[in-house]
Amino acid sequence: MALLDHFFFEGNVKSESYLQMLKNNVIPQLEEHSNYQSMIWQQDGVPPHYGQAVRNYLDETFAEWIGR
Repeated sequence: MALLDHFFFEGNVKSESYLQMLKNNVIPQLEEHSNYQSMIWQQDGVPPHYGQAVRNYLDETFAEWIGR
């Protein structure tokens, strides 16, 4: 069983589209798992993953997250 459903972007991924994907698709799916409160989010440092709005959202959403 997969932890998350697939998500596909149309065109180039920018911080705004990545943030919307997190808010509308990824986090709601993760919240359904019993161990959500203890999860640590990890991502690489590509520019769409490291926009200020994305970092602010991850700070609000996870106790810990690993980025750039």
